[in-house]
Amino acid sequence: MKTIKIIDLLNKIANGEELPNKFEYDNLTFKRINNYYVNEDGDSLQNSILTNFANLNDEVEIIEEDKKIEKLPYYSLEKIQKAKNKEEHYKRRIELLEKRVEDYHNKINELIDKVNSLENKQ
Repeated sequence: MKTIKIIDLLNKIANGEELPNKFEYDNLTFKRINNYYVNEDGDSLQNSILTNFANLNDEVEIIEEDKKIEKLPYYSLEKIQKAKNKEEHYKRRIELLEKRVEDYHNKINELIDKVNSLENKQ
């Protein structure tokens, strides 16, 4: 369960930082529409929560939506085969391999995060 203080959420909004799509506070679920949050009744964050400033240090629970894991792209050897000489051939091959390693690294980390989030839900 991820949480964030209301004041920190407001700072993220003000600074244009990445924002959660949904969160829950006081049995109300808020959805982000552009940079505004509204609950199921259509009330804005300002009208629902910020009626007094005593709750700015309260925490809201971030609702994480399931995200599908995308498949890795196919890496064609065509770029390598069109090289005009050995030096260019090796340079292109190294570039392609570096890209593959980076993509594999990112994908493995994404899978680890997904497994960890599933374990936390249990």
